[in-house]
Amino acid sequence: MLAAVYLGPDQLEVRDVPAPTCPPGGALLAVEACAVCGTDVRIVRQGLRLVQPPRIIGHEVAGTIIASDAPGVVVGQRVTVAPAVGCGACAACTSARPNRCPSLRTIGYAWEGGFAEQMAVPAEAVAQGNVCAIPDGLSAAEACLAEPLACCLNGQELLGVGPGDRVIIAGAGPIGALHARLARARGAAEVVIVEPNPMRRAQAERLGLGHGVAAAEECDAAVDGEMTVAIVAASVPALYQEAPTWVAPGGRVSLFAGLPPDSAELVMPANLVHYRELTLVGAHGSTPAQNRAALELIASGALRVDDLITARFPLAHCAAAVAEAAAGRGLKTLVSLP
Repeated sequence: MLAAVYLGPDQLEVRDVPAPTCPPGGALLAVEACAVCGTDVRIVRQGLRLVQPPRIIGHEVAGTIIASDAPGVVVGQRVTVAPAVGCGACAACTSARPNRCPSLRTIGYAWEGGFAEQMAVPAEAVAQGNVCAIPDGLSAAEACLAEPLACCLNGQELLGVGPGDRVIIAGAGPIGALHARLARARGAAEVVIVEPNPMRRAQAERLGLGHGVAAAEECDAAVDGEMTVAIVAASVPALYQEAPTWVAPGGRVSLFAGLPPDSAELVMPANLVHYRELTLVGAHGSTPAQNRAALELIASGALRVDDLITARFPLAHCAAAVAEAAAGRGLKTLVSLP
């Protein structure tokens, strides 16, 4: 079968590889679509400690089950697979928070991923409920976006985003766009997006993501310190320090975007957090339950994602798809299989 194999930094090669077999207790997926994540771009461009080449990457995947050795996973079923798999036994896993598992492993990192014609679903993923049925009427392309949406859902549930909130989002990339749509779906009264890139700012306005889109230097005037929620959806260290200044006393701030290891230790505006009684919340990944909730949000029409897919490539041109995502010209880039 064809697969895009990561061989090392700046080396992603589409080649013929042996097709996987159905793992004992697991399942086999015929991939229909796999979206490019920002982490995929980072893996290809500079490598990632958790991904040892050669590895088939890609984890925002949707397809059809073609073989199964697991009860409840049926041949012919259309599914997505929540990629993060916990150990199943620790306190985090047994409290339904596998994304906090200290032994977390991820499809596309520890196991072969979805930039391939077929993908094996490990028994551990099946046992922990990571196989999620795609609702009737939902395309594979839309279903792919349930995984990043689930991550946003995790972040906003931790923040308690709800009716009446005034939400400011740093970054108008794919994650910022999903956060904006989700905040509206959860009842936010206002969404402002901070984005210095004029092309992305215009794109956000065109998609109706926020009615107060502002460049970074205009932020203070645009939000007047009265936002109730700030979400950092761009991996820019300075934003971790600026975001607390955007919210009113009692506000909540999500440190959603991860940072490079060499910039992860930052001086925060501690006195501002103290005197304004701000809440700082981290967010990492999502749970299988949140992946199912994300699929339902999309299928119900409560949250539109099809217009966020701005480029599609065949599997044979997967490297070009990753380059397109890295260029930041659009939002979500998809690798589609016939």
